[in-house]
Amino acid sequence: METTFQEFVDAIQTADNARAFERIAARVAQKLGFERFAYLRLDGEAPLLISSYPRSWTSRYFQLGYQQLDPVVLRARARRDLFSWGGAARIAAGDRAQRQFFDEATTFGIRSGITVPIRGGFGRMAAFTLATSLRQTEFDQLDDIWKDVVHQVGFYFHVHVDTRLDASLASPDLVQAVRAMIAQARSTRSPGTAPWPSQVLPASAAL
Repeated sequence: METTFQEFVDAIQTADNARAFERIAARVAQKLGFERFAYLRLDGEAPLLISSYPRSWTSRYFQLGYQQLDPVVLRARARRDLFSWGGAARIAAGDRAQRQFFDEATTFGIRSGITVPIRGGFGRMAAFTLATSLRQTEFDQLDDIWKDVVHQVGFYFHVHVDTRLDASLASPDLVQAVRAMIAQARSTRSPGTAPWPSQVLPASAAL
C-alpha cells in the first residue's frame, strides 16, 4: 500500500494534461483492486470528466444529463466521507429512474464502487470514484489504512487537476484541507515507515 501510494504521488507530479491524469489514475485504481476510475467535477459550468469508463457510456451519460440523476453524484453532494455503492444496496435505493440508471451502467461494466466526495464553496463539488464490475464492494472489510489512502488519492488528484488544468479554479479551502490531512498522516505514522512525501501538492499549493 505504501509503495502504491508513493508511486501515485511521484507520477502525479509530472501530469500536465487530461490524458496524463487519466493514465495515472487508471494505474492506481488497478493497483487498489478496481477496474476503472472516474473523476467528475461540477462547478456550475461545463462539467469536467476524466475517467477510464467506456467512451460510449460517458457520451451517453452527458447527452442524457445523467449527472442530475446519478445517485452516486447526489450522495457525494450530501456527504463528506468515503462511501461505497452498488451491489445489493442499489436495489432498495433511489426511485425507478435511478435503479434503471444503475442497471444501464452495469451493461458497461460499472456495477459497484467507492467514491470520495469533494465539496467546495458555492455549490461546487467533485467526486473521485473507483469502480468495478463485481456485484459488491466489500467496503466494511477494508481496513482504515486502505480507506485513508483512497481518500487521499482522491483529494490529491482533485487538487492537481484544479491547479494544473485550470489554475483559476484552485480552491484555497480544499488546499487547506489537504494540508490538514497531510499533517495528520505525518503525526500518526509509526517510526521506521518511509518518509511522508513533502511534495504532494503543485507548486502553487505547496506546503
